[in-house]
Amino acid sequence: VNHAKAGDFDAAEKAYAALDEAVHALFEEGNPVGVKCALSVMGRIGDTMRLPLVAGSEKLRAKFEELIARYDLR
Repeated sequence: VNHAKAGDFDAAEKAYAALDEAVHALFEEGNPVGVKCALSVMGRIGDTMRLPLVAGSEKLRAKFEELIARYDLR
């Protein structure tokens, strides 16, 4: 936000890139599955769900592991 306020939109877009990719991943398999999967990868909650929800796929879990590590989102 500070970059955009200062008129540096290139820097603002670059700073948002990590968030944009993570936000899209949060909704790949519906809400709240993505959020719960990300929190599980971060170790903040367990990996179990109550029906009718199901845990995120292994593909989504791997994506969050990579995104969280790459962008240091802990």
